[in-house]
Amino acid sequence: MSNPCVIGEQVHIRGRVSGSGTLEVRGGQIDGEINLTDGSVVIDAGRVGADIKAQDLTVNGGDVEGTLDIIDLLTIAAGASVRGDITAQEIEIRDGALFSGRLLMDVELPEGL
Repeated sequence: MSNPCVIGEQVHIRGRVSGSGTLEVRGGQIDGEINLTDGSVVIDAGRVGADIKAQDLTVNGGDVEGTLDIIDLLTIAAGASVRGDITAQEIEIRDGALFSGRLLMDVELPEGL
């Protein structure tokens, strides 16, 4: 298993971040696009104004705004803020989290619904 790429408090990225593995945002700011379809994104703090494509996304804190296309699981923790349109297979929004936007999920409903 490789080490994660960590974005710290005093880093500001404008543009496209892509690759595989894990990206951890521990502060700072990212504006643009994040594409880690073979990896995970963990946002602990900071501001992310980006369209995000990833296997999994965990927002533990900070502010996220953009279109989120998550292949598996999106988790929004208490104290975190997410604004935008979300496509995900599974989503967990914990008490105290803020979500504003649209949620699109492809799920099978039981017959008769």
